[in-house]
Amino acid sequence: MKRVFKYPIPSAHKGKFTVPLPEGFKFLRVSFQEIQLQMWCEVPDGAKTVTVDFQTYGTGQDIAPGAKYLTTYDMGPFVFHLYQLNNL
Repeated sequence: MKRVFKYPIPSAHKGKFTVPLPEGFKFLRVSFQEIQLQMWCEVPDGAKTVTVDFQTYGTGQDIAPGAKYLTTYDMGPFVFHLYQLNNL
């Protein structure tokens, strides 16, 4: 069985951050829910938790080699691009 869960993303992050997620997760989207930036993922029941590293980049910034693009989102007047750093 699979379920969709949301995970808060630090709104004051400066680039790299880590989220504990069930192994085999599928990224769905990033959006604000009220004032909190959230990430939604589809996750399998009973999966062990793994540590997943993410990084946001502003337009024009250098992207880490091997980073996997996930989405682009707005935060006020700024646009950020979210990448997953470790391949799980």
